[in-house]
Amino acid sequence: MPPEMPNFNPINTQGQPHQPFSGNFHNGGYGPQGIPFPAPDPPQPVFLPSPMQASFPPQLPMPNYQVPGLPLSGYELLVARLTGNMTGKKLAPIYRRFEGLHHRLLLSMQDELMEMEEQLRNLDAADTQLRKHHGGIHPASRRLESNSSTDTIWRRKELIKNIAGKLYQYNQVITSFNATYGLPEPNLQEVLAYQSYLRDFNPIVEGESQYLDFAGDLVHLGRRKRRPNGNPPDEPASPISQFASVLGFSPPPSSQISNASSSIHPAEGNSKLALNRLAIALAVIVLAPIVSFAVIPGFVGRMTVVFLVGLGSAAALFQSGLLRSVAETRSMTDWLLCVGVYGAAMAIIAGII
Repeated sequence: MPPEMPNFNPINTQGQPHQPFSGNFHNGGYGPQGIPFPAPDPPQPVFLPSPMQASFPPQLPMPNYQVPGLPLSGYELLVARLTGNMTGKKLAPIYRRFEGLHHRLLLSMQDELMEMEEQLRNLDAADTQLRKHHGGIHPASRRLESNSSTDTIWRRKELIKNIAGKLYQYNQVITSFNATYGLPEPNLQEVLAYQSYLRDFNPIVEGESQYLDFAGDLVHLGRRKRRPNGNPPDEPASPISQFASVLGFSPPPSSQISNASSSIHPAEGNSKLALNRLAIALAVIVLAPIVSFAVIPGFVGRMTVVFLVGLGSAAALFQSGLLRSVAETRSMTDWLLCVGVYGAAMAIIAGII
């Protein structure tokens, strides 16, 4: 039988009553002479650095190297020359289009999507087999499939998620490639001026400036006109931003989505209006001399009228800009052929009437 508890309340060194230890002791949980064991102070928390913190030592404040009067160099110097923040002629913003890499990436992603498409067909066929019965095939239900534990159903759901992500990436690459492909190319003088500056001032190493050697893969970001091959300039697509946020991908800039409807349809209207005006002008060039043939009897006089009407009309068309876009895509041989056909046709009409 344990001894009786004394009538005093022992006090520890911190001025608090002693607390007995919990547990089974041979004397019933009390120390010598019936005094309870004092409870130790709670252990202090020990903060150990995480493996990530231990692998990176504490960063010291970076010294300030911005000495007043220090000249620009490296890429900072090249950027200043491209933006025109330095005295002297501004360099043309020339960059690579990376057409080959775009094609390589699209081919790879296209094949991955084709593989996923075939896998989806196989899983759909397996699901059809599961829904077969003697009287036919039970109708499918996506809502019921969400609670199904069938391996085929879960594999198909996971595959559809992967297809959605890969298809969004594929469409993004196509959109960016289409916009980049429509950018104009720099002329030879701009490329030579850029190369001359890099060679004379040497802001970056030679290996990092060799992109200018790819003459057929360069684009000029400062111009806003169609390329000679007739490809249109930027035609941004408009993927659904909500769909992009669900998948976790960054959606395209909002400016592309807002400008998609305002940049395509007005251009079509302007092109139709220009074609109508051009057709009217060509009709006037042909009909005006024919009408004047009734009052001009001589062949030489009639051809003089043809020459004056054709020359004046062509000058007016170029001045108004209707033939400017056409002139950039045609060679001198094409124009000489058109003039010859027009002159021969009018000469035949002048001789007959």
